[in-house]
Amino acid sequence: MEIKKYLGVKNVIIFAIEVVLFWIIFFLHCYFWINGKDAIAGALLMVLMAGMVIINYVDNRGKGIK
Repeated sequence: MEIKKYLGVKNVIIFAIEVVLFWIIFFLHCYFWINGKDAIAGALLMVLMAGMVIINYVDNRGKGIK
């Protein structure tokens, strides 16, 4: 895998965990939305968006982005 060469093994593992969690929460959101549980689906969507913001902040920390 060429990704490991650029990111390092630790970052690849963290990235894989992020991707898996994203899809788990996304499919849970879709499941609840389809079954009419709009409040739970909306809450999961907010968790998903907040998680993406946090991941973006953590990934960009220390890279000189002001």
